[in-house]
Amino acid sequence: MTHCILDSEVHEWSRLAAYARQHRGKVYFDQDNLEGALADFTAAVFLREKDGADADELDSSLLAVAVVEQHIAARSAQA
Repeated sequence: MTHCILDSEVHEWSRLAAYARQHRGKVYFDQDNLEGALADFTAAVFLREKDGADADELDSSLLAVAVVEQHIAARSAQA
């Protein structure tokens, strides 16, 4: 996914870059790499906005950002 992200962002293929970022963010989340997941989900929001994505696509990325932020806050509260 990382190579797909790099290639699509270099060529400014926003839709493909957003898709790849969203899916790599899911992998990071599953690996408990919350910072990586948050960065990718946030980038997916930006890229989807740039591409003029519909509300459903944008909402899925925004929801992912909110979930990761909640997990980060919970982790910080436990520390």
